[in-house]
Amino acid sequence: MRFTGVPLSPPEILIMKQVLLAGLVCLGFCFHLTATSASAGMIASQPLDFDTPFAGYFSEFNGQQIAEDFIVTAAATVNEVTWWGRSSGGARAFDILFFQDVAGVPDVTAFYSYTTPVLAGTFVGNDPFEQTATSIWNTAIPDVMLASPGTYWLTIRSSAGEPSFIWQHATAPGAGYYVRYSNNESWTKATWDPERNEMAFVLENNVAVVPEPSTFVLIGTGGIGLAGYGWRRKRQQWT
Repeated sequence: MRFTGVPLSPPEILIMKQVLLAGLVCLGFCFHLTATSASAGMIASQPLDFDTPFAGYFSEFNGQQIAEDFIVTAAATVNEVTWWGRSSGGARAFDILFFQDVAGVPDVTAFYSYTTPVLAGTFVGNDPFEQTATSIWNTAIPDVMLASPGTYWLTIRSSAGEPSFIWQHATAPGAGYYVRYSNNESWTKATWDPERNEMAFVLENNVAVVPEPSTFVLIGTGGIGLAGYGWRRKRQQWT
């Protein structure tokens, strides 16, 4: 390669290769950082109500199941779930189910069902009245595709054969939750306690950020430009 009719000396060729290599390494490093950075997106959040006695109801006890509604304003993908509750046993597996909304009521059949591995909850304190341990559970789940805006329903229950589980109430106000006593029956609105009518959970989307092609162009152009500038400065020092 020649510039302005002057041949490059061996030291110049070596330095040019080193500078260009550094630019390519910089480009690859930026690509790695950009492509693997994580972004957490909150989809629904109803924090724990920890100050109210008896703030929860059984979800999977003698067949009893609770369904809680949530609303999304745009299509979303859930892949992480957090929830609060009390139990009569230690670590256990849970069933996590999502239902479509049918005229304000959960559908009979879940469109998504996942059984977690055995999970050990993290103790967060004792119920203020019963003095029983309240815990928080968190798990990643296979993608749940919420294809359109609107209302959906969530059920979190002990898996078959596991100890009973009380799903704790949330501080957020809402329209209430629904209950049923077998997998194949319709849901009915729970009216046990109108003042505490939401369950505590968080739904999130944690995804790897894939940069736009224009980002790569800008990074590449910048890296090559810096490499060329460095080589030119070195060459000017020798002429």
